[in-house]
Amino acid sequence: MNSALHALLDEYIKDFTDKKDEPFIVPHSLPVAWEGNSDKYFSSQIKIVTAALAPSPYEFPEAHDDGACKRFADKTLNADKLYVSLDRYFETNPNDLWFMHFEKCLNMLGAGYGGKMGEEQPNTAIHVNTFSAMATDPAFARLSLHQRNAIDQRKLFEKLLGILSPDIVLMSVNKEAFFETFGLYGAQTMFYERSKIEAYRTDSMIAVYGRNVKGTPFSVERDYLEAGFAEIKRALSEKPIVYMIQQYKGGIY
Repeated sequence: MNSALHALLDEYIKDFTDKKDEPFIVPHSLPVAWEGNSDKYFSSQIKIVTAALAPSPYEFPEAHDDGACKRFADKTLNADKLYVSLDRYFETNPNDLWFMHFEKCLNMLGAGYGGKMGEEQPNTAIHVNTFSAMATDPAFARLSLHQRNAIDQRKLFEKLLGILSPDIVLMSVNKEAFFETFGLYGAQTMFYERSKIEAYRTDSMIAVYGRNVKGTPFSVERDYLEAGFAEIKRALSEKPIVYMIQQYKGGIY
């Protein structure tokens, strides 16, 4: 276990415990700070993070169906057990119908989530939530401003990002959220293809936006995807960060 990541989980758990009784928090859920094998991520030559604003309520199908297969092996709220549950997400019961849209992009960069998502790749990516690690019902996109403010964990995410220190991260929510999350106003345009796939460079990162159609992340023709990610691979020698944030059907995921 990474000691800094473990310590940060204690902060996520404390904040979640203070707020988990809000009526719009998915019952019997847990704070989804990340999903994916963190040990393999840290040992990867290229460190790639994908991201969303908040977890989908579908991460906890058992909240509405006692017979549903859980996506997290253990939901005990202590840092030791939560760390293991988050690390084993893709080995347990991932939401593969949605994450597969990320996986196809990651594969173009020689990466993947591992576990049940596909063939092992040279680099292992990890998924994070930038606004909040709390799953809500209704989904995040349908929350009121008051409800969103109640679950705002962006300061914790800033710490998480500092620990992960990725080379690459990707996004497909509305443009305002994309630019605001990573401070891209005034950033250099690296490439732009009719709002299908875009990349922006700052001094420390490359941020990639991919079109989203009817809840399908990176709904972009394969030719455009391949061209865009080929450019990203070329730029990796300059040590950028690339962020991948997608809009999930029924709300921002």
